[in-house]
Parts: sequence; C-alpha cells; structure tokens
Amino acid sequence: MYESYINFLLSDELFEWVPWAQAVKHDDLNSFIDKFDVAEDPMIFDPIELAIAYDSEQIFHYLIETYDYSEFFNQIDLSILILLLLFEREHFLLLTLESYTFNHEHMLSMYEYMMSHKDVDYFKQFYTHYPMHPSLHKELLKLALINSDIFDYLIDEAKLERLLKDESLQYDIIADYPEFLKRLEFIEDVSHFIDTDLLNNVVKQSNGNDFTNTMTFLLNRGFALNKENGYGLTPFHLALRHAKEPNYIKWMVEQGAEATKPTSMGYPASHQLLFKDAKFTLELSDFINFNEKDKQGLTLQDYDRIMRKSSLNYVDIMSVVRLVLNMDESYFYELSEEEFYHMAYHQGIEVFMPYVTLLSFEQPQNKEAYLRMSSHQPTHVFDIMALKDMFPGKITHDYRKTLQLEKDFIDIDEGLFEHFKQFAIDQNTTLLIESEDETLNNRGKITYVFDAQGRMQKQAIIRSHLMDVYYLHFYYDIPLANITYEPALKSAQRFLN
Repeated sequence: MYESYINFLLSDELFEWVPWAQAVKHDDLNSFIDKFDVAEDPMIFDPIELAIAYDSEQIFHYLIETYDYSEFFNQIDLSILILLLLFEREHFLLLTLESYTFNHEHMLSMYEYMMSHKDVDYFKQFYTHYPMHPSLHKELLKLALINSDIFDYLIDEAKLERLLKDESLQYDIIADYPEFLKRLEFIEDVSHFIDTDLLNNVVKQSNGNDFTNTMTFLLNRGFALNKENGYGLTPFHLALRHAKEPNYIKWMVEQGAEATKPTSMGYPASHQLLFKDAKFTLELSDFINFNEKDKQGLTLQDYDRIMRKSSLNYVDIMSVVRLVLNMDESYFYELSEEEFYHMAYHQGIEVFMPYVTLLSFEQPQNKEAYLRMSSHQPTHVFDIMALKDMFPGKITHDYRKTLQLEKDFIDIDEGLFEHFKQFAIDQNTTLLIESEDETLNNRGKITYVFDAQGRMQKQAIIRSHLMDVYYLHFYYDIPLANITYEPALKSAQRFLN
C-alpha cells in the first residue's frame, strides 16, 4: 500500500491535473499561494502530502502555520505523523510535534510505525521526549510485541514490567509471541483462556517448536485438551479447524486429546475439517473416521459436496452454518450482525466484508449533477483516482462516472436508500452502489441497483463459501435468488471427492 501511495504522489501525471503541484515540487511559496484555493480545489489529496513527498520546506512551514493538521488523515487514513515517517522527514516531524498537541490515536500510530520500520535507538530518541500517557502504556506495550528490542526497552528501562500481570497482554504473548513466554513464567493458571480464541492462534504458528513450547506452557498451567468451551468445542476440535500442520493434531492426540469425542451438538471430529484441504485431511486418516455421520446423517464428504454445489437452497446453507457455529439455528437467528461476525471469526471463518463502497453513474453528467447537490448529500463522497492508483488493475471503474462513498456497505440505511432512489428518479437514470470486484478481495461483490422508477434491487456474487451466502442473505437482506454462488475452490483443492 505504501509503495503505491508514494508512486502516486511522485507521478508525473499529477502535474497535469493539479495546478499547484509544480509550485510545491519546486518549493515556490509565492506561486503556490497564488494558485491554491482551499475553498475551490477538489481535495483528492492535501498539499501537505505533496510538500512532504518533495521535501518542500517553505511550503511545509507555511501550511503548518496556516492550517491545523493535528487531526489530519488523508484519504487512505494516514496521519501527518505517519506521512512524515513514511518519507523520512525527521526535521519536519520534530517541527510538527512541537507545533501541535496530538491525540492518543495519532501518537500510538506514530510509535507503531516506528516499531515496524525503525530500531530501538530511533524509537528511544522520540519516546524520551514524547512519552505516552500512563493510561496508554498497556496498548503501547502490546504494539511493541512486534519488535523485541523495543518491547524489552519498555519493560526494563521504561519500567512497564507491572503490565505483564494484565490478562489481555498475557493473551497476546501466549497466542502470537512465544519468544516472550519466559516473561510469563510466574503465571500459575491459564484455564480461563479456554473460552477465548487463544488456541486458534497457537495452532496457526508456523514454527513447530513454537507450537509445542506454547502448548506445553498451557498444559502445565491447567489448560485441558478435552474440556468444551462456551461454544461446545474442545481444544482438539478447534485445532482440527485451525492448525497450520497436521503434526500439531498428532501431537495433541499423543498428549491425551480424545479424537473420537463429538462436539456438544453431536458433530464428529471429522466434520471440523470442512475448510481444510485434501493434503491436511488425509494425513489424519490414522485416527479420524471420515465416514462418521452426524445427527443429520451427513458425513464430511456430504458437506463437501454441499459446499461445491452452485445451486443454492436454504436447507444446505443452514446445515453448513449449524456445523460451523455448532449451534441450533433457533439461536443464531437472534444474533446481531456484529455478534454473528465475531462468532464466525471465533470458529475460524472471516465472513465477507467489502473494503470500499462505490457509487456508479450511467454518465459523467450524472456524477456532476450529484456533486452539485453536495449540500444535500447525507454522506461524504470522494474521487476514486487515488483508489485506482493504489490498486492498479483491481479498481476498474471509470473515474468520470464513479465516486467513493464514506459509508461502509453494512451501514447503508433506509435514509440513504431513499436518497439514492430519489436521485435516480430525478435524473431519470440508473444508479449503482457497488463493492470492489472479487478480483481485489477474492471473495465476492455486492451491487445495489436503483432504476429510474425508484426501484431497488440487491444482488451479489460469492466465490468463497456458504457462510458468506448466509451472511449476505440474512444481514444485507439480499434474496437467495439474487445471489450467484460460484465457489472458486477447485475439486483437487478440496477434501476427498
């Protein structure tokens, strides 16, 4: 993402359609003041971004003194502090930190960037002069887990060792950073972590020694392999769903995991392999019975066939959702969208969530008409040129006929529906609200069509799995008849058939 953004700011094409860009590039302050009008110029990007990119000192100083950038985020959510770090403008960064008082979000993101891209000495240079408020120490320490030298500095020199007693920090270390387990030797009991998704992360570790060391740490402190969590699944069931390597499953069996124990809803261990590939599955054939049936009389192979059928029916969809959530359907009807999303994620499925929301017009003049009614727009809109440059070949929409909506797809409400219906009627046109294409997200696409008579039709294409189909049908209210299901997985990548 950063590379695409840098290339965009430094591209020659920019100077063809931004009248003040040359002035910024050459640090010509008088010319910039003469050509730039904040009230009239379309703010696809802020001049401060170009001043940073070209190290334009006079114009940077002018902008910092004239405007308030303490709450600034550009169109791809980068703050001014991150922009300065991205272009390595430390002299501007020091000036900016002295000029403004930044909120915690900005300061944390600045230090997070340093942890990812700089060394401990660089971090100390700034942290010594601009320390975080004590209320943010825990969050700062969590971010520092990606940089062992900075983490050790914060624990030992910045005196944050007391925070190791915090359970959420313990969770992060055990789940993802086994190199810091030595810091947690004082812990006596970890049994309470069984109702979290901690194990999901442990079994995804790429390094086999990290896996066994972490699991040994857990088992020595009361983490029981055969105890069901609040979702009715044992750690062994979760490992079947999430494990990086089949050897991890074998190791758990050697430690006493019961390979024949079903879930609380009666699903056999084999069924937890629904989303695993053939190679992983077959390596477990010595102790997993692939022919075992659930209470509906279905084997794992039956579910695999259901997942590959392009024709949709509600019975098939619900059978998969019940299996994944290990829950009777009478309960998950009551789940809010957020609850369903997080429950599915906990069970190993990240349901389809569009990245961007695009507003597509039939003709460029329709787009211009919409922009002219800016004072009556219920949500902000943006030009898509930056988006197209960031994702070359992935965002294929015509910039002359497309805008980006500030709203996430799931947040588009009835008020916005009525707004777009009325615009389509008034302009006698067809208007589309679209997500990005599946070429970008590899999952699918959502489209809402508003015609000239004010009618709306919701449509979707899903190339992933039936959990996404259920999610869009139930929470986006897209009729099954309007969902095209084309699972992208090939037969050879699936289970046994």
